[in-house]
Amino acid sequence: MHIPSFFRQLLNPSKKQAASSEHTSSLPDLVLQAGKFASLLAQGQHGSQRAGQGEDFWQFRPHLPQEPASSIDWKQSARSPNPDTLWVRERERHTPHTLILWVDPSASMQWRSSPDLPIKKDEALMAALTLGKAALNGGEYVGVLGSKRCYYGAQNLSRLAHDLTHQQNNIPDLRTTSPRAQLLIISDFLWPEQEIKNFLNQCRHRPGKTFLLCILDPEERDLAYSGHLTFSSLENETPVTLPAVESLQTHYQQTMDHHLRQFTEAPLQHIMPFSLHMTNHSIKPVLFDLHQKLGGKR
Repeated sequence: MHIPSFFRQLLNPSKKQAASSEHTSSLPDLVLQAGKFASLLAQGQHGSQRAGQGEDFWQFRPHLPQEPASSIDWKQSARSPNPDTLWVRERERHTPHTLILWVDPSASMQWRSSPDLPIKKDEALMAALTLGKAALNGGEYVGVLGSKRCYYGAQNLSRLAHDLTHQQNNIPDLRTTSPRAQLLIISDFLWPEQEIKNFLNQCRHRPGKTFLLCILDPEERDLAYSGHLTFSSLENETPVTLPAVESLQTHYQQTMDHHLRQFTEAPLQHIMPFSLHMTNHSIKPVLFDLHQKLGGKR
């Protein structure tokens, strides 16, 4: 049994009041919060540097007679067991990497099962903007899938946010960007089965890594409803009435487990690392983990 399309559109049970799109956080607030989260990511590196444009420490080597005294690392030289050897901090020059972002713009992302939970789209934008800001801070180029523009410098976060909120395609087309760029795709991934197969096939044939962040509401993951309920779509599909929702929970959870395993198969993890975030948990641990995988520590 595949996940029916009405679950992909994220059904609103008529018995419960779910939040609608007008309660989405404002973009300036998300940009401001993303800047704060990006600063936390930088602090979490414990002094390590992100590879980007410029020069990063590589190794120590002995000082050469023709080199100026200003190149000597006096602290390292003082620790040397041989007092006659002076040491130079060798640096390696890096060129900027490119990070391309995509946030699912479909209506199913504008949903939450309870007013106490964040809307999935807000969490997705927060993740994209935070990791985008961290990459900009690290001297990397950051752009949006489908756009020809890439930004450089932390001052461009608002422009990046504007581009993220004006994406049109409900399924990402990976052919629209450089095959070697790093991609971060953020969605609930509750897509039609054939679309998922096509997407995974594109990922397999890219030389650059494709990072996947799946954001789900807890009710999507477990279908923890009971009783006679009518589910209405956020994307103009026919409502569905189920007489005893609790009788479907085990089958639904097994189906969802199978669905998620498509993204977590071992052969795929080195080319498309997969992360799952549930909106009833803090997103910060996921952001720290993704930041490291994207190159926060090199």
